[in-house]
Amino acid sequence: MRLPVIVDPELARLLAACAVGNWSGADDLVRKLRDRFDTPIERGRLARSLVRLRDEGLLGDSLAAVAFLDLSRDDCPALIEAALRHVATVKAGVARSSSGLLVV
Repeated sequence: MRLPVIVDPELARLLAACAVGNWSGADDLVRKLRDRFDTPIERGRLARSLVRLRDEGLLGDSLAAVAFLDLSRDDCPALIEAALRHVATVKAGVARSSSGLLVV
């Protein structure tokens, strides 16, 4: 998932909430923002990431299957929220990226 380069006020609030560890505030903002990021392009990007993780042995077949089922649903999938939450925490500098980098 990619966050836009220009950060709008809602996204800025999400990054600020992640930076200070306000997880309940961050969760509320993720629910507000998820529809903006729940697009066919982002779903495709997540699906390709799942295939790569499964092929590299970093994700089990059963968990990959559940994730693919979640992505195929029309209603707000949990995977979109989880990806948005993770990207926001990485961008806020409180979590490492999947490659192990800490973005500051």
